[in-house]
Amino acid sequence: MTKALGLAFALTLALTLPSAAEETTRSTVQTVDRADQSIVLDDGTQLWVVSGAPINEVMPGDQVRATYEMKGDKKVIVDLEREAPQTD
Repeated sequence: MTKALGLAFALTLALTLPSAAEETTRSTVQTVDRADQSIVLDDGTQLWVVSGAPINEVMPGDQVRATYEMKGDKKVIVDLEREAPQTD
């Protein structure tokens, strides 16, 4: 039983580690470079797009929530969503 518990704990830990590497940011899009498949946020963060992220739906000035992970020296988008503008 102890061996099974240890294995279950190890599997749980292994499955949660990849998600721990993801980071989420909320910001405004400053530029979109479709040729380079990247966007730059107003804080200077550059994020690259791989298949699945809707870069064609994002324009400068859009507020977005981007979840990304490091792939080498690039921040690669895992999830990208436009957010409704905040009203005061």
